[in-house]
Amino acid sequence: SCVLAGVAGAALLFAVAHLPALGAAGAPPGAGAVLRTLLANALAGLVFGWLFARRDLLAAVLAHGGAHLGFAAAALVVWGVA
Repeated sequence: SCVLAGVAGAALLFAVAHLPALGAAGAPPGAGAVLRTLLANALAGLVFGWLFARRDLLAAVLAHGGAHLGFAAAALVVWGVA
């Protein structure tokens, strides 16, 4: 359907938009890091896009923010940094 195609396209753009974070984080620009970033963020983008399509923008934005908070908390617990 058109909604599915839109969500998939937006998820791919969402993934690509997160690539500059690799450089900002100081990660080496290897193929593995790029692939991991693209796959993880494309999957997240599909979830956020589905939330947007089924609920509304606020649900997608809150889920995105919640994911960042969760990752920051995990980094704090695991590595002692946020």
